[in-house]
This record gives sequence, structure tokens and C-alpha cells, in this order.
Amino acid sequence: MPGPTESAGQGREIPVPTASNQPGSGATGPDAGTNGGRLHLLASAETGDPAALELPLAGPARPEVVLIQSGDYRCPFTQKAEKALAPLLAERKVQRYFLAAPGSPDAGAYVMAVAAAAAQRQGRFWEIHPLLLQMGSDVSEDRLLQAAREVGLDIPTFIKDLQRPELKAHVERQRVLAAALALSATPSFLVNGRLVVGWPGSEVLAQLLDEEAAEVARHVTGDRGLPEVLRQQCGRHPPLAIVMEQGLRFTDPPVHRLDPADEGTRWRVPLRPAAGGIGAEDSPVVVVEYLDPACPHSAKAYRQARALADGNSDVRFVFKLAPRRSDPESLRKSRLAFAAMDRGSFLECADALLAAEVTEETAAAACLGVSPVSPPDESRFAAWLADVRVEALAVAATGTPTIFINGRRLVGALEDAGLLRAMEQERETARELEQRGVAPARIHDWLTSTGRVESFLSPESRPVKCVECPLLADGGPGAREMLVAFDYRSPFSLNLATHL
Repeated sequence: MPGPTESAGQGREIPVPTASNQPGSGATGPDAGTNGGRLHLLASAETGDPAALELPLAGPARPEVVLIQSGDYRCPFTQKAEKALAPLLAERKVQRYFLAAPGSPDAGAYVMAVAAAAAQRQGRFWEIHPLLLQMGSDVSEDRLLQAAREVGLDIPTFIKDLQRPELKAHVERQRVLAAALALSATPSFLVNGRLVVGWPGSEVLAQLLDEEAAEVARHVTGDRGLPEVLRQQCGRHPPLAIVMEQGLRFTDPPVHRLDPADEGTRWRVPLRPAAGGIGAEDSPVVVVEYLDPACPHSAKAYRQARALADGNSDVRFVFKLAPRRSDPESLRKSRLAFAAMDRGSFLECADALLAAEVTEETAAAACLGVSPVSPPDESRFAAWLADVRVEALAVAATGTPTIFINGRRLVGALEDAGLLRAMEQERETARELEQRGVAPARIHDWLTSTGRVESFLSPESRPVKCVECPLLADGGPGAREMLVAFDYRSPFSLNLATHL
């Protein structure tokens, strides 16, 4: 099905812009062409009919860097990133694509993405884009119409487009594409093919943009033009290389939002350690949720689980934290959560900790009347943070919430009906296993013990021999050893070195 411009674009080209694809030229409007500057993908797995999934783009006709960004209009991290991006991109030759990846299928998240697609049909995406981000969670039809009037949209057409199933499908395809490109966590970026998950900060992103621009300049020669070099650089990210080379086939959106890369896959998800849990230990169905304390979609997923637990006595809910290291608010709330876990009171404190605004005082008041909340030991907190981060990466829980039902991964918050359908599917599997003699308490382990885990982060220990490695610090006999590999040109290595 065509994208918002309803053009049936052919080909599978890397997003290298042409002058005709600039926003001011009408490239994002209803008459936009599909030559150059677009990610052209295959739309239907059944028919193979080609159609363009056209993404909003902005920037110069001949960029030095191609930036593909995923975002969720209700995500505070996406909102924070947008404020810092404008001055960074204004100073550089960057071609930017925005990929809507709503982390929740609730009305607000998807309606805002559909509204952006409707504005794109009228050539006003980048005008309405910042207004949608400013709405945050306070979205309503009146506010959408106000934003549409402010940017000069034709209101009757806009209202009609908000109900178009084609635009809703277009948003869902963007979400699928984000998952295929490892951009489900919002915001995430591909900087000439270099993957950055989460908002890295203005300084780090500026350094990456400058490094990539310099790298492209070094490779452009008389016989190798700019488009060819950009294709090569972007192709360093294997998923993007596959999409450029082979396209991507879409099917109808899955009813329970199973990650498209995970069809038929179960992950080896550990149940311990965990922040907390609800339900019997011998439940045949186990739902594991990885949550970020500063993520509103995580808060919604947690409250949803608490509500569903009452009517599903055969389901156990396990909660794990997967905070973003790069976000100060996430780290601040994680410290409070860690202190609550130390006292065994995470479930009592969770509602307060996951609230949009929480202070040490309000958290203490909600946590069994203990005041004040003592800050955790920083070395223990740092060790815990490293452990949970490695575990989350091992099961590809890079976006929050990420939910596993008996090892099957679902990305983003779900509506009640979708989560209940997925749980019922696992009940059927559990019943079949019980008929084969597997005890209910063993079903989760039976299904996940041989499940997938990212091999480079496998929990099994591996012998490592280091010859003449420089020792930065000697903790004495019995100290834990950490082997760190650095790249002197990597800003992330610089950040890590500073913390170490």
C-alpha cells in the first residue's frame, strides 16, 4: 500500500537526496516524486507489488551525512533530542529522515503519528513536527486541529486523512521498519550507518556527525562520487544494507505486535534477579517486562500488568529495570528504585517511582512511610546498573517497555486486548506441554532454556587471556576483573574512560 503521498515508487535506493526532494520543493507533498532521496521498500509479501514507504526528509541536496532517526511523539527522550538537533543540523550538511516508531498503540501515540503523516501529504510535515512533540501526553482532537491551522493545512482534508486506513497502515509500517533497522528504542539514530541507541547528548552526536562528514570527504574522489560513498558508508549497518539491497516485505500488522524479527523465536530470558513480581511461582505463563523508570510507556505497561494480574491467576508477571544510562532522569529514578529494591519494597514504591514527576520525598512517602530515602552505595549501584544493562542487551531489550511472554518478545506497550491474545496463545502452548507431562512450574524454563541470546553477551563465562594488557587500577586480591576494549576515535570510549 502506498505511503502518505500515494505514489507507487520503484527501486531500493539509499536515501541520497536530490534537489527535487527538499521540503521547500514540495517533495513531501502530494505531488512528490519517488526518484532519489527515498527509502523504497516492497509493500506486500503476498503480491510483491512495489510501493514506496516515503519518509519525511530535510536537508541539503548534497549532504555529507545521512541521518535516519526514529522517534515517538509522546516519548520525553524524543522531545529532548528534538530541541538539541536543530542547532546541530543547521551548522552541517546533514540529510535527515524521521521514522515514526510509536512505542505504544494507544490512541495518543498513534494518532499523533497519523497526524504527522496527514501533514506530510500536504507538504507540511516539518512544520507540524515540533508542535506535535510539544504536546507530549496532552493530545486531543482540538489540539491537533489547532496545530493543523497554525501550519496552514486544509482542515477538511486533514480531518478526513486522520481516518484513512492507508495512513494508519503507513505508521505501522514505519514501526516495522524501525524494528528491522534496530531503531525500536526512541530516539535512535543511524549516522551514515553508525547505530546510536538513545539520545547520546549534543556533544557526542556533534562529534559523530563531524567524524562521518570527514570520512565521506576522504573517500570522495574523481571516480567515486558522493552518492556512491554515502551508499557504502550507510551499508556498514547490516540491517540497512539488507533493506537497501533487497527491500523489506510487509504483512498485515500482527494482532499482538510480536517483533517481526522474532517470528517463531523464543528468548532465554532469566527470571532472577528481578525488581519484583506478581503471581504464583508455578504459573505456566510468565510475562517478563523490562521497564525504564523514566519512560511513560513503561509506566503504562506496569499499571496494565498490575490490573491484569487480578483476573489471570495462572500468569506470573516479573518486572525488571532497564534504565538508559545517557539520561539523567532515568538514572535518578533508577537510584530510587534500587534503594526500594534493597528494602524489598519495589512493588509498594513502583507507582510513585514510575510517576511523571517524582522526588525523593514523594517516593519516600509512598514507600512504607520511610523518609528520607537513603541514597544507594554508588559502587553497588554502578555494578547493578552494568549487570542489568548487559542482561537487557543479551535479550535485545533495548527499547522500553520490552515484554516477553514465555520467552516470546513483544516491543512496546500493548493494548489490553493484544496482550490478552498473546497470553492466551501461550496458555494453549502450556496446555499442550502439560498433556505431554511437563509440570506447570517447569513450562517457562522448558520453553526458554534453549532460547536465543545474543552470543556476544552470553551469560556463560568465557576464558580470556590478556598478554601485556595495561593495568589501569589494581583492586587487590579477590577483586573483580574487567577487560575493556577502547577505540581512541570513539566518543563512547571517551565517555567510558571518563567514568572509569
